[in-house]
Amino acid sequence: MKIVSAMENNRSIAICLATFNGQCYIQELLDSLDAQNVDKLSLYIRDDGSTDQTLQIIMRYREQTRHNVTILADDLGNLGPSRNFRNILSFASEDIIFFCDQDDVWHPEKVSRLVEATISGEDGSTGVLAFCNYTVVDESCNHLDFVDIDFSPHQVIYENQIPGCCIAINRPLLEGVLKVEGADVLHDWLSILVNLSLSGRFIHVNKSMVSYRQHSSNVVGIKQNLGFFDRIKGLRGFITSSYNVYIINKSFYHLRHKGFIIFLALRFIHNVKKNMIFGKTSHDGN
Repeated sequence: MKIVSAMENNRSIAICLATFNGQCYIQELLDSLDAQNVDKLSLYIRDDGSTDQTLQIIMRYREQTRHNVTILADDLGNLGPSRNFRNILSFASEDIIFFCDQDDVWHPEKVSRLVEATISGEDGSTGVLAFCNYTVVDESCNHLDFVDIDFSPHQVIYENQIPGCCIAINRPLLEGVLKVEGADVLHDWLSILVNLSLSGRFIHVNKSMVSYRQHSSNVVGIKQNLGFFDRIKGLRGFITSSYNVYIINKSFYHLRHKGFIIFLALRFIHNVKKNMIFGKTSHDGN
């Protein structure tokens, strides 16, 4: 395997990993990071109060890997996935940033391919979000399904379409994400919504480069086809996600609450027409 120098593209690379009771799968994830065909990257890890051997596995890995590993230690306690990731992202000072889940397996070319894609989309201070496809696997990493991400800016207001494990973002987009206060949404979805708000670019690498593991402890997983009452509940999710979009745009454009009500009404009409609220659902999460 050819090892690519990260500095050939004059870009520094960070991977942000949030962990919590992940001892069953995290060693496979860390091994796959070591197998990346880039010579060096920075890995920021914050454990959210694991009671198993997760932190010990990470500490052993730090002593053995060629990568720069920073284990963030604080007295903030258990933050939950959203706040934990946000905390980690605030420490990343690199040019290109990856989100990482403790139970997935990255294919060897994932980092280098998404770095190339991110750079190809850059234009001055423009935000860029590059993403790849993924393969759904079971607890033992046996193949279940292949997902070719069909990203729709219209539907993303209702549900996330790109799992965090498939995403790389550039520095301008990260800075935009960190400006947002008050939006109750996970880091991957937040990055997508912020990039849309800032008229950033989306680059799709049409190749599966992550094994996305499904198991009983997933924080967020693949949605199955939902029943009628579950779809009715989707209306509440639509309103919540619309408010998050409003909060994000307010961070950049100083919108007023009247603007949110108008915006919500227009988006509701659009999504009902497109059968996005009460119709078929797609995958989401990390």
